[in-house]
Amino acid sequence: MIVIHVLRTYVLSEDMDFEVLGLFSFIPGRYDPSAEFHLPGGLGAELWTFVTYAFLHANWMHLGINLVWMLAFATPVARRFGTPRFLAFFAATAAAGAAAHLVTHTDAMVPMIGASASISGFMAAAVRFAFAPGASLSG
Repeated sequence: MIVIHVLRTYVLSEDMDFEVLGLFSFIPGRYDPSAEFHLPGGLGAELWTFVTYAFLHANWMHLGINLVWMLAFATPVARRFGTPRFLAFFAATAAAGAAAHLVTHTDAMVPMIGASASISGFMAAAVRFAFAPGASLSG
């Protein structure tokens, strides 16, 4: 996430960054069959943006706050799940957040970015571990 934000902030032009947002942020209006506009990425973007939006952030504060919360809640989940399951859980919770946003903002054209949905999933999993009988947050 940090590398992506560095590239977007310091390497890409404003036009290229706008293109990245069009390709990888989650935009509910993309799924409106009656829309008279076309966003970049086609069918692929209709699929991958359910997860890729979670790697984009609006600014350094947005990224920093998400990373702090990820450190707090994702660490115990990663220790307990292992890398493959952790990454699958990250993707699943990001997709669930995008799906919820799509249902509540059907034709919105504002890009959704940030890892908050996945962080909420990590928080839920960490709390579940913390309150399970005999469970440990450290794995």
